Amino acid sequence: MSLANQVEQPAPLSPVVASGAESRSFAGLATALVSGALLSKALGFAREVLMAQVLGASLAADSYRGAVAAVMKQTTDILTVRPTTPTVGARPRLPS
Repeated sequence: MSLANQVEQPAPLSPVVASGAESRSFAGLATALVSGALLSKALGFAREVLMAQVLGASLAADSYRGAVAAVMKQTTDILTVRPTTPTVGARPRLPS
């Protein structure tokens, strides 16, 4: 008996049917995305209005905005995934 006859064949895969929240349509997902973006803009505008009323155009307001920008930049740098493999079609460099 050959080794090829002894190897079990994997079971065929059946299609996966999503249910519940996983079966949302594209329009539903787009609506959720746009709604979240608009809510974010409205909350950002409210934050800026509140900051203008509380701090005005002062050194404290500028310092706060600078600190928030610095923290956001560091967070973005940490969370950014950089590719470790060369891009498609790139030729490796040969040693000279």
